[in-house]
Amino acid sequence: MAEREDFYNFLAQDYDRMTRFEERLGRERELLRRFLAAAKLRTGLDLGCGTGLHTIALAQLGLQMTGVDLSPEMIARARENARKHGQENIRWHIAALENFLSVAPGPFDLIVCLGNTLAHVSPDQIPGVFDSFHRALNPGGLVLLQLLNYGLILQQRQRIVDARRVEKDIFVRFYDFLPDRLRFNLLILEENGSGFRHSLRSTELFPHRAGTLTAALEAAGFGTVSSFGDLAQSPFEPQASKNLVVRAVRR
Repeated sequence: MAEREDFYNFLAQDYDRMTRFEERLGRERELLRRFLAAAKLRTGLDLGCGTGLHTIALAQLGLQMTGVDLSPEMIARARENARKHGQENIRWHIAALENFLSVAPGPFDLIVCLGNTLAHVSPDQIPGVFDSFHRALNPGGLVLLQLLNYGLILQQRQRIVDARRVEKDIFVRFYDFLPDRLRFNLLILEENGSGFRHSLRSTELFPHRAGTLTAALEAAGFGTVSSFGDLAQSPFEPQASKNLVVRAVRR
């Protein structure tokens, strides 16, 4: 967990530039509005909130939001983003996903865990995390998960995720494939007068699949579990979808 915290503290200062926060905010807000349109939601919890993209988007849709992340630097950036976008009523807490009940016990109408956050949780911890989701939600509350389609990633075994230039910096994301997990690496090349200075950080990811997540959610007391290929609610296609989105209802 210390490695994970170090990874995201290191990444925090560049995260919004790398992920194009401002460009994505309106688009993600509209996708979430459509995804959740039929539900009557007043309160929400964003776990692994990072710099606050989805927390702020949901607050703009009228929910009273709470954001939790294990990285103090990410939370500091999230507070700044919330102030910039006029959402200063959001509550922010520092805690690991596995321990979120200690700072945000609920109850909530919605829990979101987006942006591949759940992949940081090991398989043996998933049942306990889903039990915590159940405890923190009101009856009929929703949980919305988004992570990468690891079945496809493990099948293709492409090490390079992407390489992206942002202003003078180049961000290279790549995997190391280990027997039961992946090591996710971020290489940042910073251009200076004499060439490039580089920084490298890594963290572990666990390749959860749709079937195992569905079974664990049902065992924790969730029903109406549905899988999609993205937040636009495209069908999930194991051999083609880049992402896996799972929605479930607390019984």
